[in-house]
Amino acid sequence: MTRKHWITKKEIKELYGLSDNKIALMKKLNLVSTKLGVNEGKGRKPLLYKKSMVNLIKDMTPIQLNELGDIVEDTKEQVEDFIKSDIEAVVEEDCKHKYSYEQSVNHPSHYNKTQLEVIDAIDIWGLDFSEGNVIKYLLRAKHKNNAREDLEKALWYVQRLLDNL
Repeated sequence: MTRKHWITKKEIKELYGLSDNKIALMKKLNLVSTKLGVNEGKGRKPLLYKKSMVNLIKDMTPIQLNELGDIVEDTKEQVEDFIKSDIEAVVEEDCKHKYSYEQSVNHPSHYNKTQLEVIDAIDIWGLDFSEGNVIKYLLRAKHKNNAREDLEKALWYVQRLLDNL
């Protein structure tokens, strides 16, 4: 039974007249994708081959298949090297900026203008979300670029508290 995209070794031999050796060479050189099929009755699951890939290389000689295999392997190594070097560069760059990134996320300069960070004060005082935001925006406003915006946010939370009384 021929599947839409995957075929068995037996079907390759029937459809294309390829030898066991040529099919084994295609597989060995990783020139064709394979997967295990569904067990149809007793015995082992059949090994399936990607039909479109077999179709592309079915007419190649063993020498051409070996040359293509070398090209595929070289390309694979080049891609792996490129990815590895790219990842290393990103990690190296990330390490350079890790401290400044952590500082900007966990402890931005506008968080540390007093001895106690706002979040710690909110926790200590047991404030709810809205109350905490009023304090947060009031205390940080003068230390940020847009103080008016933070004061308006604080006012919005004050109004919300008044509306919920």
